[in-house]
Amino acid sequence: MKSTKNIFALGFTIIISIVVGSCDLTSTGDHTIPFEEIQMQGMDRVSIGGKLEVVINSQEEYEELIYQRFQKPLDDYWNSNYQSVLQTVKEQNPGLTDEEYEELVREIFYSTLPFKGTENYIHPKINFNQYTLLGQDANSGGCELPAYKIEVLKNGAEYVYRITIKQTGNCEMSILKNKWILIRKIPADSNVKFEKIEIE
Repeated sequence: MKSTKNIFALGFTIIISIVVGSCDLTSTGDHTIPFEEIQMQGMDRVSIGGKLEVVINSQEEYEELIYQRFQKPLDDYWNSNYQSVLQTVKEQNPGLTDEEYEELVREIFYSTLPFKGTENYIHPKINFNQYTLLGQDANSGGCELPAYKIEVLKNGAEYVYRITIKQTGNCEMSILKNKWILIRKIPADSNVKFEKIEIE
């Protein structure tokens, strides 16, 4: 009877050792972080294309992002094209007041890109006490809008924002897309790595 108990105790000890050994509490392997995708339609309408990899952790950083990717491009476009548009408006509509010319110029700007749809646009409000904003371009080619898979992984102190893009066909279309997500607030000095994987 004693030997049976000893064998049982030994077997139980071995099983516990295997289970505990396989659940290494100090492991730093990747694990998935939940996220919420958000739309930045106004900003993306103005500044789409090119490389985008941003980590925004405060309201001040967010306002700077809005300025650089929304307000400044609009201001630059306006300043570069205002005189030529005004000249055209004056040639086509002689005899109007300065205020009427200004209103016509404004109507022309806001009826075409990059201004179209931005006049009353309100950027999403984000609580940066709770969230960090990540942005990455998902530009691709193909014959139609691709499928996107987003993952956020954490390995120790490093975060990985990965977008997998499944392209359809080999057409020479240029499909420009940005992907913006919110994750739970991360430390300001966190290392965030951006990955883009394209598959067919």
